[in-house]
Amino acid sequence: MNIPSPSPARVLPAWAVNYPAELEQLLMPDGKLVAVPAAELSRFKQEYLSYFCLKNALYQLPTTELIQFLRDEIGDRIAIEVASGNGATGRALGLPLTDSYLQDGTNKTVVAQYAAMGQPLVRYGTDVQKLEALEAVAYYEPQVVVACWATHLDQSISGYGNYWGVDEGLLMKSVETYIHVGNQLTHACKPVLSTHQHRIVAADWLYSRSLAKEDNCIYIIQNKRL
Repeated sequence: MNIPSPSPARVLPAWAVNYPAELEQLLMPDGKLVAVPAAELSRFKQEYLSYFCLKNALYQLPTTELIQFLRDEIGDRIAIEVASGNGATGRALGLPLTDSYLQDGTNKTVVAQYAAMGQPLVRYGTDVQKLEALEAVAYYEPQVVVACWATHLDQSISGYGNYWGVDEGLLMKSVETYIHVGNQLTHACKPVLSTHQHRIVAADWLYSRSLAKEDNCIYIIQNKRL
């Protein structure tokens, strides 16, 4: 499948730090990120949403439309979420939540990297089980795996993956479908997209930390080689 060319990279403006306090009340009423209707998020400038995500170490802002879409895609199949982070998306779906806890502060290399980028570490949900993605698949034996903004394994010094990322090629050997919610600017280079059949869904109800909202998308990857 051809992948559309992503939009040019953009820079978050300084004024975005003054995002409306209403955002915190709407999205984290009890300190945990929750899914809200896309219409609620559309009231805010993307720059405000992006800075809110940066400040709170969030990547995907789940909408009720996204949750319903994922629910329909999963159907009656067994599913889990990997790379859950705060757990908002999988929690709304009622799925087992799992994460490697790479950003829990114990890996000093990771801590230093994020400090250098001026980014806070992820705050994991208390209901997120500490399991690396492949461990989670082996434990739960799901038919479907859901992830939002999961970094793929890449042991080179180039690309958008990293040494600690998910081995998505190996993951695909054990599941029927891998649903990855992300953004073309960051995730179009995933190796699994060049080896497995997939479709790309774009929708105006997708919101994330990316300033390029038009590049937000969902990759639905099947266990069928190209």
